[in-house]
Amino acid sequence: MKEFRPDRIYQRNPAFVTRKIAGEVILIPLRQKIEDIRSIFNLNETAGGIWELIDGTRTCRNLRDALIEKFELQTAQAESDLSILFKHLEEIEAIQRM
Repeated sequence: MKEFRPDRIYQRNPAFVTRKIAGEVILIPLRQKIEDIRSIFNLNETAGGIWELIDGTRTCRNLRDALIEKFELQTAQAESDLSILFKHLEEIEAIQRM
């Protein structure tokens, strides 16, 4: 797992379409064919909430604090969860570092 970087800022990749269905956020990369089910990514409520906050201006510290406030997590747990989420989102190229 990567180290949590509080001052890092991410922006969403505009090549992803987002839909909210039954409480889950669905990410669909535009560069893939819609028939390819492997190109559709489901985010749970927590990850979806963070996804909606990634705007290219908020730092990871801001996102961590929002996660702590909403889900009453300990700081270490929130940072670990965010590190894992950011790693996955970077792997599928859904987010980019600013």
